Amino acid sequence: MCVIKNLSELMPPPVIPLEIPSDDDWKRCKRDLTNLPDDYKDFLMQYGSGVVDDFLRVFNPAAENEHLNLISQAKIILSALEESSRNFPDMFSMPSYPATNGFLPFASTDNGDNIFWVVNGQNPNLWTIAVMGPRSPEVFRHESGFVEFLVAMIRSDIRCKIFPSDFPDAPPISFVATRE
Repeated sequence: MCVIKNLSELMPPPVIPLEIPSDDDWKRCKRDLTNLPDDYKDFLMQYGSGVVDDFLRVFNPAAENEHLNLISQAKIILSALEESSRNFPDMFSMPSYPATNGFLPFASTDNGDNIFWVVNGQNPNLWTIAVMGPRSPEVFRHESGFVEFLVAMIRSDIRCKIFPSDFPDAPPISFVATRE
């Protein structure tokens, strides 16, 4: 909970978050995908659906918009990743979930970058982060969970060269609650 508190100081949550996941949403995730990291759940419980710094959208199992729905987008992105790996095995060698160390998408950017968990075991709180651009096999990896990754990005402790140089802005950055 400490990391989400750090995030809320750098990126204030909305006064009225949209599409807060219910217990049924989390059960559906566990059934259709897997159990998910606590920091991701904490993020969605505090922020809901929306956009980080007018650039990054975190998929939400409660989102009615299929383009923002975690389960819908995971299926679409995983299918595309598997097809790329099949058609271009020399360029796209990263495994997709549910393979060992498989990539499971949970966010995207306006540029088409995808942010993944690297599912490296049964404990989702130990999963790490990978970022991949839309037209390149280059992968940026960070050995932390999502919220810690976001905090490190905002504080400029790390720089993901896949993202544009102006992301994120200096803190406090915006989170806009939206269903789009």
